[in-house]
Amino acid sequence: NQHTLIDCFNNILGQHFKRHFKENPYVAAGNFHLIMAELLGLQEPILDDNKLMELILDQEQGKFDAILVDEAQDFSKEQFEILKYLLKEDGLLYYFWDDSQRINKRELSIPVEPGMFQYTLDTNLRNTSKIFESVQKHFNKKIPLKHKGPLGREIEILEPYNPNDPHDLYQKLRKVINRLISVEGIKPSEITVLPFK
Repeated sequence: NQHTLIDCFNNILGQHFKRHFKENPYVAAGNFHLIMAELLGLQEPILDDNKLMELILDQEQGKFDAILVDEAQDFSKEQFEILKYLLKEDGLLYYFWDDSQRINKRELSIPVEPGMFQYTLDTNLRNTSKIFESVQKHFNKKIPLKHKGPLGREIEILEPYNPNDPHDLYQKLRKVINRLISVEGIKPSEITVLPFK
């Protein structure tokens, strides 16, 4: 029975959170700007953080017992201040982030305050071992990572496509995906394409 805000930057992830918690009267969940619009009773979200802060300061302070912020690497300093204003004085505040997945190129502004501690998630659970081994070569942080998951099949890395030919990438992918589905019998829902620059 704790009033909880689950907030993220990505709109698609926010919609997923919102659907998941729609029956729970204690949880407000979704993308930052849409959640703020709902709290303010607005039809459209306000994207100007300073204007949004002015409106939020007129609202009741400390609405939430707990706030969980996913994708915190993409939040602005003003957005963190707004969230802190909405947290009860003795409330719980969690930030989850991966600065190597940052969309906005501004500096990280995740507030670090007395009593807060960081816990590094260093175990990969979302990919097969084969994918993990291949992708780990491109990870440039000094964090020792572990993997727990299935071995998986050998991965395929395609030759680079011709950027001057808009159809080259499509044709290369189509050929491989067609083989995976038609010849190897793999379901489309079990295929993931990981692009690298």
